[in-house]
Amino acid sequence: MIKSRYPCSAQEETLARFESGQDDLEVLALKVYEAVFRTDFSRPGFFLIRLQGVESSSAERRFMVALKESLSSQCKMDPRFQFDLDYFSINRFDQKNSTKPHRDGAPHRSVLLLGYEPTLVKSVLTMADYSQVAYKLGLSPEQFLEEFNPMYEKGREQLASHTTELCDFDNSCYQVMVINNSCESYISGVNNWLGVLHCAEIEDDGVSSRVVNSLTLAPSGAAGDPGDLKTSLDHFLNADALMGSY
Repeated sequence: MIKSRYPCSAQEETLARFESGQDDLEVLALKVYEAVFRTDFSRPGFFLIRLQGVESSSAERRFMVALKESLSSQCKMDPRFQFDLDYFSINRFDQKNSTKPHRDGAPHRSVLLLGYEPTLVKSVLTMADYSQVAYKLGLSPEQFLEEFNPMYEKGREQLASHTTELCDFDNSCYQVMVINNSCESYISGVNNWLGVLHCAEIEDDGVSSRVVNSLTLAPSGAAGDPGDLKTSLDHFLNADALMGSY
């Protein structure tokens, strides 16, 4: 059985409920932006959105794309950055294997939007502030991952005091997790993006699916080319086929 091992997230900082047609997406996007797009350690670097009234995967995916556009607008207006966010990858998969704390492969500045669909598969999500741990050790985030690989116990021990379990995560409903996936160092006065690692501990029942809709975003010009964007985005929004199982 999965058990809680770490402190729970502060709900007012990292959780919002959103109902389309009732709540203002731009207000939500600003709240998400302030929590996730951090350049110091006063913000958590992640945010969970619980979708109210959403009854289909396609509705969740449409919400994710709309949120991406709103976050891109926030980034464009932010005098620290003034660039758009582009897609680095677009994916949809069935994830039933547990992971260790990790960052997804992406540019050094990147953000994840992970849309979790309702499932009978039990899981616990945790976030680890490796950027802050690296800074305290006098290391860059990259050096920390090399010297204290979180795939092994030595690395997880270093992260333990800066690891947060998302007690508000609910496997029974549609949710979107926004995560700062960056790998830049904290330097006072420099607007680097400070990422966190994410981890999923999963109890696979051997029968049920655990579908994750995934968008990876990066600054315009750094995102590269995710292939035929129009085709990939159309497939993400309208097709129910999964692109993999992990």
